[in-house]
Amino acid sequence: MKRDDKSLSVPMQMFVKLGVRQINLIKNVVTAIKDTNTVHERLWPTKLNNLESTLIGLEEEASALEMFFEEPAGLLTDEQRKELEKNITQMGIIITQFSQMSKGEADERRKRIYTLLEHLERRIAEKKNVVNYNRTILISLTAILIAIVSITIAVIT
Repeated sequence: MKRDDKSLSVPMQMFVKLGVRQINLIKNVVTAIKDTNTVHERLWPTKLNNLESTLIGLEEEASALEMFFEEPAGLLTDEQRKELEKNITQMGIIITQFSQMSKGEADERRKRIYTLLEHLERRIAEKKNVVNYNRTILISLTAILIAIVSITIAVIT
């Protein structure tokens, strides 16, 4: 967060920090979904493997963000946490205020993130199925070609 954000209340700073991370995650998931369109159903899908790695990273980020709903104090800076540990009542008030703030927008973004991640996972699985189908076809055609060549050689000799 920038230094000029000090004018915001601590719960609002936490809410903004969570919101920014959620929005960035949504953008990254949408970009990954768009990237699935550039994957051609070839036999050796390097880009598809990269997308799977990206999916894993995005799921890890979603899990990390999920932890902030369970333990909002993780959104505090070390400075704020040390200061608030002296006054547990104040920390409780801040966490309660943050929890109330996050019930609306942040919770909706949270649901959207998981919906988009599921969509990305389905798209990757569909592309993998097409790649596996193409591999099977290639192997079958190769086997048929070998059989035809073998029969032709047997007939000629």
